[in-house]
Amino acid sequence: MSALLNTSPDPTPDSKKSHVPKDGGHGNAHPPWLHTLKVSAIRHEFDDTWSYFLELPPEKNPALTFIPGQFIHLVAPGAPVSKPTVRHMSIASIPEDGHLRIAMSLASGSPYKQAFRSLRPGQYLQVFGITGSFSLASLPEKTPLVFIAGGIGITPIMSLMRHIADKQLNHPWGLIHVANTHLFRSEIDQLFPENPRIYCSRHGIDSALDSPGLPAREAEERPQIGTPPPGQGHRTFEVQSTQYFLCGSGGFLASITRKLLDRGIPPESIRTEDFDH
Repeated sequence: MSALLNTSPDPTPDSKKSHVPKDGGHGNAHPPWLHTLKVSAIRHEFDDTWSYFLELPPEKNPALTFIPGQFIHLVAPGAPVSKPTVRHMSIASIPEDGHLRIAMSLASGSPYKQAFRSLRPGQYLQVFGITGSFSLASLPEKTPLVFIAGGIGITPIMSLMRHIADKQLNHPWGLIHVANTHLFRSEIDQLFPENPRIYCSRHGIDSALDSPGLPAREAEERPQIGTPPPGQGHRTFEVQSTQYFLCGSGGFLASITRKLLDRGIPPESIRTEDFDH
């Protein structure tokens, strides 16, 4: 069961060690592209996996505006900006939440991950450069979606699923989450009881991909933009099929992509987000 740490600042001396900008935590620190956000909460998900909630300033800031599925550059607590101290972290929240939620496994023991062990609510983290193209932008209405996540690769997919529900988008979707322990599972089951969800280990991937419960990959004829009304000239159509959104390690993506191609899924219907980069 996940546990949420106290959202008030930690009273121990460690809370004094976080970098707090002169503007009190909201707005821009120097340099101007670097932004400092307050950690409003930390949630223990399972084992050595945690969610961090970073409070967004109430005033609109284009540099901190994101669309579901994107990621942010996150600087290790108290560290200067350098290649070893910065990682890309996908955002699990949606813009309407008013915060950035990221999830991280600290199990690797890397210096970057270890720096988060002493982080407490009320301290501050530095971020910059929200970007990424792993999104639903430009997808035609009613396009069926299959989300396939490997381990913590569920993070941006959580944002996409919540976005569909929040905006009531007309996209039938199903989820395959491949992991030993499934991050966000209780939240997903509670939020999306009507959507097909398959939780499996790597040994169950093939049967999951062949599940009849997932959105069908049947083509649908839809009028193209500018199509003349019936009876007024030649009527053309575009064909829409299921789009597959894959997120995980490079090896996971290569394996799943190969399995989808073997099943006749066209390459243009497969979108990937590589957690190794």
